[in-house]
Amino acid sequence: MNFNSYFVHEIFMTFKSCSHCSKPFEITDADVAFYEKISPTFDGKKVVIPPPTLCPQCRDQRRLTFRNERSLYQTKSSRSGEPLISYLSPDKPYKVYSQKEWWSDDWDPTIYGRDFDFNRPFFEQFNTLLHDVPRMNLLIWQSENSDYCNFIDFCKNCYLTFGASNCENVYYSNLADSDKDCVDCSGCKNCELCYDSIDCIRCYNILASIQCKNSTNLAFCFDCHSCQDCVGCFNLKYKKYCLFNVQYSKEEYDAKKAAWSFAQREIYDALEQSFLKNIQTRAIHRAGTLLHTENCSGDHLTHSKNTHFSFESDRLEDCKWANFSMNCKDSFDIFGSSKKGVERTCEGMCIEGKNILSGFYIAGYSNIYYSDFVVGCHDVFGCAGLKRKQYCILNKQYSREEYEKLALKIAEHMQKTGEWGEFFPDTLSPFEYGETVAQDYYPLPKIELFTSQTNAKNSAADPNSNACKSCGKFYKIIPQEQEFYQKLNVPTPTACPSCRHQKRLSLKNPHELWGRPCFKCNEIILSPHRPESSKLVYCQKCYLKIVG
Repeated sequence: MNFNSYFVHEIFMTFKSCSHCSKPFEITDADVAFYEKISPTFDGKKVVIPPPTLCPQCRDQRRLTFRNERSLYQTKSSRSGEPLISYLSPDKPYKVYSQKEWWSDDWDPTIYGRDFDFNRPFFEQFNTLLHDVPRMNLLIWQSENSDYCNFIDFCKNCYLTFGASNCENVYYSNLADSDKDCVDCSGCKNCELCYDSIDCIRCYNILASIQCKNSTNLAFCFDCHSCQDCVGCFNLKYKKYCLFNVQYSKEEYDAKKAAWSFAQREIYDALEQSFLKNIQTRAIHRAGTLLHTENCSGDHLTHSKNTHFSFESDRLEDCKWANFSMNCKDSFDIFGSSKKGVERTCEGMCIEGKNILSGFYIAGYSNIYYSDFVVGCHDVFGCAGLKRKQYCILNKQYSREEYEKLALKIAEHMQKTGEWGEFFPDTLSPFEYGETVAQDYYPLPKIELFTSQTNAKNSAADPNSNACKSCGKFYKIIPQEQEFYQKLNVPTPTACPSCRHQKRLSLKNPHELWGRPCFKCNEIILSPHRPESSKLVYCQKCYLKIVG
């Protein structure tokens, strides 16, 4: 981490060396106070959470190895033998149930309960439990005709879309919220009829655009707000009929635009290259997109207070190192909280609830420690696959008094083994590194990336398949998307969905901050734009003076 600036309220700090990458990182007095504040109490004794041993980036990377969004496989239910689509590959030694089977009351996860062995490390015992308790095949909630998706809820007619909510007819997209009729989009919210766009909000009929808001009929635009009928523009507000930031009359605009046919691949690619060059050399970039925030740092952070080093999140208070989260309070090191939010949480992945320490896929209520996929539970420790349970350890039921005493002994045991306060080691992940979101944000070299295995018929012999120009793999064009391309008058993609996803990722800012001078006033600012980048990065004050 290259933090060349820090905040006054966190000026008292020490530096530690990351036990994974060896880079120095900061531990402030405020951090230490936070860990003390949220430390759990068992049987009347507080077990203090120690400061982390990994730097923020390595902690984030470790959590992300537990989230496979995009790799889907054909497998069979461990219960009924019925064919399933799953994010767990069939060669892995885990039990997989269909969603209906998993939610059924016909089985009880406590049958896998076991005693704790104080002669073995906790993580070793928990890993054994993970191999025994059945997992749900996909993380899909209350959705219709969206079987080839993952991490979605309240969606309809979606395909190969991941991390989405309240979407309809959305294909090959991720981090979508309340979108309709969109293809190849990332981080878009309340958008309709949009294509190949990133981080756009409340837009209609736009293509190949980035960070646009409240706009209609845009193409190849960046950071345009409340604009209409523009092509190749950047940093505009309340404008219409503009081409490459030049104002025209409606008649002039229509005539010039008519000379282009976006459906022709060579024209589309030429406009895109010009657009990307303008982003790098001419467009003004905020140091970080912070809207309606107070005392915050990060990027794409909204309606938040006293929150730092957090990204693509909304409504956070007194949080740190939170990504893709919402409605969170007093929480550090989280990724993917639900709309119901979290409070007093540390080291969580895809969670909701209160007082959670080191959990993933938690739709719980409170006091959940070192657990995986527990729903509606209170006071559980080291559990997996539980539903509506309380006072359980390693899936075994206890009385309240028994639970409190044993939980304290286990926490103290974990202190001795060095496990207490640490997130699960990546060796416990059921996924290969290349399958996970970790490969997106912390790519490892020379690693085989995993792509969706569900379309087994995609081959050169299939007349509906295409060979990706980037990786050579075959991919399909489904009828719904072909109709979409014709409606928007854009060319059919020549790259597979995975390569298109990687291209969008390359256009987004990393989840890291660097100190660099404002291009206008030279004030040192914290920014997600690397210091060596040639982009014109302005502090918030200078950006507002020029762009508005």
